[in-house]
Amino acid sequence: MNVLQLIISFLKACIISIYTKVKKNVKKIVKNRSTVLFDDFLDDHERKASDWTAAYLNSPVLKAVANVNSVIAPALVGMTVFEQSAIDEMMCQLDGTSNKSHLGANAILGVSLAAAKAAAASQKMSLYQYIGGVNAKILPVPMMNILNGGAHASNNVDIQEFMIMAVSAGSWKEALQRSTEVFHTLKIILKEQNIPVTGVGDEGGYAPMLKKDEDALSLIVQAIRRAGYIPGQDFMIAIDAASSEWYEAEQGIYRVPKAGKIMTRHQMVRLWKRLAE
Repeated sequence: MNVLQLIISFLKACIISIYTKVKKNVKKIVKNRSTVLFDDFLDDHERKASDWTAAYLNSPVLKAVANVNSVIAPALVGMTVFEQSAIDEMMCQLDGTSNKSHLGANAILGVSLAAAKAAAASQKMSLYQYIGGVNAKILPVPMMNILNGGAHASNNVDIQEFMIMAVSAGSWKEALQRSTEVFHTLKIILKEQNIPVTGVGDEGGYAPMLKKDEDALSLIVQAIRRAGYIPGQDFMIAIDAASSEWYEAEQGIYRVPKAGKIMTRHQMVRLWKRLAE
């Protein structure tokens, strides 16, 4: 299975993490350096968009797949996965917008990740080591999604993701342990305070019914402290609001769906500033 076949499978299934295998017949070029070429990618995946009309409930993922097949893939033929910067720059040029709105971030990111993972696999290296160099030994601080709202949950919270970051942990393993402790402590607090929970969101965070979105931050701070850690020192809170889904370009407003509010850009900026403080 070549790289672009993996990209197509990735996008059709809407899976964020792509696991790639490099073809056994890796070609040898200048100075015997191995390279993986983007070629022979269409095969049975070369399907018209009309064939997918009813697939995935007409999800936008089909548009991402079509963009990979018809626009990105032809431009990648002949390039090698070792040209990461050139691949990324080429896709940005193909897109031609400042926010990836033409080809879509899902298509562009999927191809970029697949290229990086294929290059790392061909060198028998971990992805982090391939990207960071032979001396790479530091992993990013993991962000654990512990409370969901927005389109990811059936509760009344508009902000889509509330995450915690164990910034004082000495290792990725310790960060995972600490984050898990806070996650389960949050469940205890929700139960003790008789806060209705509609289940979990699409990404695994609790989906409680709250009076206002700010209450989510208060609950998370309580969970951090009760788990034995210091907010702002051991843990930071991160938010992915997905507020672009609220934006109505023609009117230049944000329509916050569950709260039933309409906000201007300036009001939205003041909201994020207030939450950060």
